[in-house]
Amino acid sequence: MKKLIVFMLAVTCALVVKAQQNRGMLLNKQLVDLRGNDATTVFVNASADTLKLGYIYFTWLPYTETRDVLKIAPGKRDSITLPFNFPDFIYLGKYVVYNSPGGRLVCTVKQNKTAIPELNFDGPLAQQNEYYLAYQRYLGDFDQEGRPYYNIGDQLSNWNQFPAKADSITNIRLKFLDNYTKPLLSWFRVHEHRRLLYNGYHRMLNALASKEFYSGTKIKVDDSYYNFEKLLNKDTDMVLNSNYLYCMGDYFARQGRFLNTKHVDNTVFALDSLYHQTDIGDVNLMMTLAKVYRNNRPAYDNLKTTIQFKQPERKQWLDSAIQKRIGLPLIGKTPPVMALTDVKGKTVSLSDYLGKPVIINFWAVWCGPCIAEFPQENKLYGKYKNKGLVVINVCFDSGREQWLGLSQKHQLKMINLFTRKEDYNKLLRQYNLTSPPRSILIGRDGKVVDNYLKRASMLSAADVAKIIEAN
Repeated sequence: MKKLIVFMLAVTCALVVKAQQNRGMLLNKQLVDLRGNDATTVFVNASADTLKLGYIYFTWLPYTETRDVLKIAPGKRDSITLPFNFPDFIYLGKYVVYNSPGGRLVCTVKQNKTAIPELNFDGPLAQQNEYYLAYQRYLGDFDQEGRPYYNIGDQLSNWNQFPAKADSITNIRLKFLDNYTKPLLSWFRVHEHRRLLYNGYHRMLNALASKEFYSGTKIKVDDSYYNFEKLLNKDTDMVLNSNYLYCMGDYFARQGRFLNTKHVDNTVFALDSLYHQTDIGDVNLMMTLAKVYRNNRPAYDNLKTTIQFKQPERKQWLDSAIQKRIGLPLIGKTPPVMALTDVKGKTVSLSDYLGKPVIINFWAVWCGPCIAEFPQENKLYGKYKNKGLVVINVCFDSGREQWLGLSQKHQLKMINLFTRKEDYNKLLRQYNLTSPPRSILIGRDGKVVDNYLKRASMLSAADVAKIIEAN
């Protein structure tokens, strides 16, 4: 009897430990660092050709983008060190590599003449990278993880059919995981299963939003379209990932739109109401407050002092990361030099406008919300140019001919300038132009006054009067 009791206690303890592990997997301390921890990825060129590796990396807490190019001669190596909050992908054209906070991955490129090159991996996540390499070859390239969902969306007339069609695509990906025979750690199999599910949900949400934006028409769907949201509270046995965060962000934004009362920010209020002082609440506040910072600085300052985190240091981490990663160009400093030309090809410098307050609106030809601002920017320029306000539109990450075509189509009347597409990586580092439209205010002394000024459509007459009088 005594042995039976001991056995039952041991089983109970094992089950409790397993349950605790599952509950804690989302923010597992060995794999997730909300403060951010650098990971190094080393690329070794074992091929006969010089490698040109253009890469993109997305950080989520707060959201930023890093883009650059590595050029590695045969027999040489180079590395990139990036801040990770959780295991995530570095995108290298048609394929990805996978690293995590504090990690070190060595990626040996044996040949690079195909969409998915021949690679060997060494490091703690080598096993997972081998899986993703096989997965990418199965897809054709990593872009195909999302593309089929959008292709279906382009063909739909009844969007209530999308969830079933999206599930059919997701199930094919899940079968690949189920049939993968090489060794994988048990936590990763569970995590990858969930990640694939949320990838499907993410694409389902994004495809609908894109269709609405580009068609200019609100698409009505049944509540059942969002049935997957019921899983959000339960999925704690996967590791934090970008697909899950996207779905959570959309969920809180939807809940905020249902509110009848106006708060400083309805999305933040809905989030805090549902997940007040919880770990999941903290994670999503870190993501959502950074969006508020970009769109409405006074609201961010207000929320920063009123919203309570479960762990107060996370609020400090967020504020520090915002100032370091997205608070660019620095307030009180002269903005970095940009190579600018006008429609005639003449070189223009921001220093040409010293002595006047200057609003710079950054935009790109692929940015719908940017183009939607043109009428208000034209109106702002026309109304206040004789009062000393300079309004400049700068097109970036775009082709010159496309810029000229859209400028003519929308009859841009403000000072209309262009910076070369190949200078985008530099601008990204210096101005953090990850989420256009983006406006900054430069004072009469040529120094940055506000690095996230309200869009023209949000500026009131009082706002503009204050800019002219104070700057």
